[in-house]
Amino acid sequence: MFRASPGRVRIVLAAGIAVHIIIGIFTLVLPRQFLDIFGFAGEPLTVVLSGILGWAGIITVAWAAAMIFAFRDIESSRSLVKAIIAGQFIMGVASFYIDAFVVQAGVVAAADLVYILLGAMLLLVYPWKAKRLNKS
Repeated sequence: MFRASPGRVRIVLAAGIAVHIIIGIFTLVLPRQFLDIFGFAGEPLTVVLSGILGWAGIITVAWAAAMIFAFRDIESSRSLVKAIIAGQFIMGVASFYIDAFVVQAGVVAAADLVYILLGAMLLLVYPWKAKRLNKS
């Protein structure tokens, strides 16, 4: 099984930062190409959907920024790391539901499992029982 440690949390956060920056920039800068993947190219609401994907890209990059703050000092960012864990599960389940059942884009829905996997990995490697260091 995995052993909890701040070093392992850093590794998972680094992977999360990379994934979120790549997905976030892709959906922010190239929303129409992303719509092609979904099969919505040429639909009447393509402009609206492009805007929604742009906002999703901004949110994803914001998650990457939060992960960068936590990565820099895990000990003093314990609450932020816990919020990231919860957020990854919420974002992963919501994205999976939307892509699998609402949009019915199976391949993209499978990619949403990455968020759930990141949350699960952080949950496994986070040192829950570690005592906080007294820095005074």
